[in-house]
Amino acid sequence: MHRALIALVLLPGMLPALVASEPLPVDLPEFGIVRKLADGFAFIEGPAPAPDGRVYFSDIPRDRIHIHDPASAATSLWKQGVGNSNGLAFTPTGTLITCEKGTRRIGHHDPASGDYRVLVETFGGKRFNQPNDLVLDRDGGIFFTDPIYGKVEAELDCEGIYYLGQGQQQAQRVDRSCIKPNGIGLSHDGATLYVVDNGAAELLAFEVIRQPGQGPRLAKRRTLCRLGPPGKPAGDGMAIDADGRLFVTVPAAIAVFDPDGAAIARLELPEDPTNCCFGRGPDRSTLYITARTGLYAVEVTPGGVF
Repeated sequence: MHRALIALVLLPGMLPALVASEPLPVDLPEFGIVRKLADGFAFIEGPAPAPDGRVYFSDIPRDRIHIHDPASAATSLWKQGVGNSNGLAFTPTGTLITCEKGTRRIGHHDPASGDYRVLVETFGGKRFNQPNDLVLDRDGGIFFTDPIYGKVEAELDCEGIYYLGQGQQQAQRVDRSCIKPNGIGLSHDGATLYVVDNGAAELLAFEVIRQPGQGPRLAKRRTLCRLGPPGKPAGDGMAIDADGRLFVTVPAAIAVFDPDGAAIARLELPEDPTNCCFGRGPDRSTLYITARTGLYAVEVTPGGVF
C-alpha cells in the first residue's frame, strides 16, 4: 500500500498539523492514496456504512440518497424524495435514520421493506430548524444537531443539540450554547459527545451524564481546538477511529485530532470535504469522504471500529 508522507507544520488559526514531507511515526494514522469513487453530484453529505458494508450518502439539493458498493465499486441511486436529507446513520438492525434539512425532521427508513416514518419534527410544539448531523448511542438514542443554513422561517430561539430516546416521541434539548452546531460524534465509551461548532470554528467536547430513568444531559463543555481563524466559519462532519482520534472535515482537508484536541495529522483533498465515515467489517480501514460534488476514499491505519 502506498502511504502519504507528512510532517509537522503550523497553520494559521490552528494547532500544529501535518503535510507532505517526512515519514509518519508509527503511533500516528497513516494514509494511503486518495481515490475518487464517483462524481457529478450537486452537494453530497452524510456518508453512513450499512450493516452489509455498502455506504449510503445524501445529495442534498437533488433530494436523493445514493449507495456506493465497495464490492462492485458501483455507485447507484437508492431513493429520491428524502426530505433533502443531510446526515445519515444506521441502527444495529439495519434501519436508516435521516436528518432532513428540507422537511425539518428526523426520519426512519427500512431499506428492506421501503417503509418510512417520521421520528420527530418539533420541539415544544415548534418545528426544528434544519436537522444536520446525528450519532446513535448504545441505548438506541439519537443525538442530533439543528443549525440554520440559508433561508428558513425559524420557530425556535436557538440552534441547538437534541436527544431523542429510543421509542420516544419527544426530543429533549441538551445544549443551546453553540452558534451553529454541525458535525457530531460520540466517544467509544459513550461518555463524551464531540460537536463541531461551525459558526465558532471550534471543536467542542461535552461530558455525557446519564441517570436511571432519565435522558442524558451534557456537562463540562470544553473547547478542544480551533478549526479556522476567528470570525470565519469552519468545520463540518467527523469520524472517530479505533483509537478515539477525531477525523474532522475542514476546508480542503481532513484534520486529525487526539481526544484532547491536539492536532496530529492532516490529509489534503482536491475538494472541500463535508463529512466522512469509516467502512464496516473488512472495509473498516477505508475512510469514505463526501466532498461537495465527489465521493472519495482513502485507506487509513488503524481505521475504524466496526
